[in-house]
Amino acid sequence: MDVMKVFKDNISIHQQGFEKLDSKVFWVSWLRVIAFISFFGLAGYLFYDREMLFGFGSTMIGFILFGVIVNRHKRLEFKRKQEEILIQINQEELKRLDNNLSDFDGGSRFIDDSHSYTSDLDVFGKNSLFQLLNRSFTPTGQSKLADWLRSPQVKPVIEERQEAVAELGTRLVWSQSFQALARHNVILKSEEMYEGFQQWLAQPPLTKLKANVVPAIILGLVNVVAVSLSFAGIIPWQLIFFPVALSVFYLKNFQHIVQKAAGDSYQIAKLLQSYGNLITAISSQSFTSPFMVCHQSALSEPTSALKEIDHFSFLMDTLNNRENMLYWLFNTIFLIDIHLLVKLEQWKIKNAENFNRWIDSISEVEAVNGVAAFAHAHPEYATPEISNDATVFGAHQLGHPLIRQTERVCNDFELNDESKIGIITGSNMSGKSTFLRSIGINLLLAQIGSPVCAERLKVSPIGIFTSMRTSDNLEESVSSFYAELRRIERLIKIINNGGSVFFMLDEILKGTNTHDRQLGAKSLIKQLMKESCMGLVSTHDIALGQLGEEGDSLNNWHFSSDLKAGQLLFDYQIKEGVCRSFNASQLMAQIGIKLEGDPN
Repeated sequence: MDVMKVFKDNISIHQQGFEKLDSKVFWVSWLRVIAFISFFGLAGYLFYDREMLFGFGSTMIGFILFGVIVNRHKRLEFKRKQEEILIQINQEELKRLDNNLSDFDGGSRFIDDSHSYTSDLDVFGKNSLFQLLNRSFTPTGQSKLADWLRSPQVKPVIEERQEAVAELGTRLVWSQSFQALARHNVILKSEEMYEGFQQWLAQPPLTKLKANVVPAIILGLVNVVAVSLSFAGIIPWQLIFFPVALSVFYLKNFQHIVQKAAGDSYQIAKLLQSYGNLITAISSQSFTSPFMVCHQSALSEPTSALKEIDHFSFLMDTLNNRENMLYWLFNTIFLIDIHLLVKLEQWKIKNAENFNRWIDSISEVEAVNGVAAFAHAHPEYATPEISNDATVFGAHQLGHPLIRQTERVCNDFELNDESKIGIITGSNMSGKSTFLRSIGINLLLAQIGSPVCAERLKVSPIGIFTSMRTSDNLEESVSSFYAELRRIERLIKIINNGGSVFFMLDEILKGTNTHDRQLGAKSLIKQLMKESCMGLVSTHDIALGQLGEEGDSLNNWHFSSDLKAGQLLFDYQIKEGVCRSFNASQLMAQIGIKLEGDPN
C-alpha cells in the first residue's frame, strides 16, 4: 500500500468537501440576516402598533425559527471545520513520513534526565519518538501517551494494545475523524481550564441551595398567574411588577454565586462539548478488541457519559446566555438562576468521580489511536512477538524509526539465555551508539503495543535501562565520569531489587584512564552475566572483547570502517567478533596532527 498516495488523496477529498461546505455556510449566513430582520422587524412593528399579544407571539415564533437557522449554520460550520482539520492531519502525516518533525510537539514537559532511558533514546524533545507517535490533542491524552512511553508493560497489557492498534489501524477514516474532533476547540488543549474544572469538581457541593427550590417554584407560579391574568384582562398589567420585583430581589441573594459560576461557563461548555464529541465517536462504533470494548463500556456503564456531559453542557450553555435579553426575561419570571445552580450541584455530586474515569478512558483511546495511526503510516513495520521467556531479543532487519527510510541501515541481531550480553567494539562514527538506540527504541515500541521498525522481532517484556549521554553537571559539581557511575549504580540497585532489565551502556566508563576503565568494565560485565538481565555494552577497548572467551553468555560484535582514497567509509552493518580496525589515527591525521612513526 502506498500510504503517501493515500494521504495525498485524502487531502484532495477533504479539500473538495471543505469548498462545498464553505459555499453552504455563506448562503445560510445570509439567511440568518434575512430571518433576523424579517421576524424581529415584524415583532417591533406589532409592539409599536400596540398589538401586544401578536407582538409576543411573533417574537416567540421568530426566536424559534431563528434558532433553527442558527443551529443549521453551526452544524455546517462544524462540518467545514472538520474538513479543514482533516486536510491538516493528512498534511502532518506526510511530514512524519519524511521525518520532518520540527512542527510537532516534542513533549518537552515530560523530559526527565534521571529517567531510566527516555533521554538517551530520544523519547521526548526534538526529533523524538513522541513527535512520531503523538496524535493526541488533549493534555490528558498526551500525558497518557507519555506514561506509556515511560512505563513498559507486561505481556497481557501489551497484547491487548496490539489488538486495539491492529483494529484501529484498519479504520483510517474513524481514526482521523476522532483526531479532528478533538481539535475543534483550542480550549480542549488548555491544561489550565481542565485543572480549573477539576478544582470545581473537588469543591464540596453547596447543599443549602436545595432549600431555595420550593420558594423559587412558588414565585415562578405567581409570576405566571399574574402575567396570564393580565393578558386575559382580568387584572391591570401594572400589577405584574409586584411579584416580578419580589423575584428580582430574591435573585440578588444568589448573584455572587451565579456570577462566579458564569465566569468560565462559555469555556467550560466548549470543553465539555468537545469531550462529548469524542465520547460520541467512541460510543457510535462497534469494536471487537478487548481494549476498545473495555473503554467503550467505561463510557456507558453504570452511567452514560455522553448523556451526563450533554446535560452539563446544556446547563453551562444556558448559564452562558445570562446576558441575553430573553434569558433575563425568563429568569425574572421563573428564577432560572436558582434552578441552574441546584442542577449543577446535583451533577457534581453524581458525576465528580465518574468524570475522571471518563477522561481516563478517552485519554487511553487517544493514546492507542496515535499508535494505530503510526502503524497505518508504516505498513512495512512488524508487530512484535512477545515472548514468555525472561531474556529474549531476536530481530531481523531492525532499524531506527527516527532515521529516514532512504538513509536507514537495518541489521539482524539476537540475544537469548545462552548469549544474553553483547560487547560491541568499533571505530568512531561507525554506528555503535545508533545501533544501541535502535535496539532500545524498538524494544520500547514493542512494549507499548506498537509495531516496530523491523521485518521481524521477538522480545521479552523487560525493563529498559540506558547509560549513553552522561555529561558534566556544573551546578552539582558532577563530572561526566561520576555521572556515569551514578547511572550504573542505579542499574545495579534495580537488578539487586529483583528487576529484569535490558541495559545499554555506551562507551562504558569513558571518563577514566585505560587501566581503571578496563578493570571496572570487566568487573561490571562479569557481575551482570550472573544476573537476570540482558544487554549491550559498547566500547573502544579491544581488551574487553577477551571476555567473550571467558563466558558462554557473552558474545562479541563490532562495527568497522574502511579508508579508501583518503576517505573513511562506513557500512553500519554489525558483524560478529571483535573490531580489529579503528579510525582514530586516520581522523587525527586528516585534521593535521603529525603522528609519531608516520612516514608521511
